[in-house]
Amino acid sequence: PARAVTTRREVEVGGVRRSFLLTVPDPAPAGPIPLVVAFHGGFGPGDQFRTTSHLDDQAAARGFIVAFPDGTVDADGEGILAVARTWNAGSCCGPARYLEVDDLAFFDALVADVARTDDVDADHVLVTGHSNGAMLAFRVACERPEAVAAVAPVAGSVEVLPCAPVQPPSVLAI
Repeated sequence: PARAVTTRREVEVGGVRRSFLLTVPDPAPAGPIPLVVAFHGGFGPGDQFRTTSHLDDQAAARGFIVAFPDGTVDADGEGILAVARTWNAGSCCGPARYLEVDDLAFFDALVADVARTDDVDADHVLVTGHSNGAMLAFRVACERPEAVAAVAPVAGSVEVLPCAPVQPPSVLAI
């Protein structure tokens, strides 16, 4: 059976280094492999979502790649704002929203980086997330519908209106 191999990667977005964990099954299945991008909830890092979702185990068992990106903190903030990782989901949330972080550009750079180094099936990029991460998953579906085959947000809401993509991806909203 395959095992999950997880490494930390970085991409540059607008002059800022952004990080994510990448889990690849070893051995990798033959041919292009689906990619799942999994956004953590507000205040947590990608590693926390990797641990609680068990998507890395599923990636190994089912033969897909999964990325766990890290949201943004307010480095100049105090208390929880200095450590709370959030996503700019449109009209929500926390430091990422008020700092106007371009999380769509981060998503684009992450997918491009993984596709450049791994045999990713560009027609099978899937996005999920929990809470604030689910809100970003909805935003990706609204604003990058051509880049994803499906989204599966969990416990989140649409924070980008209007949301009317010409060719919407499949959505499983939980």
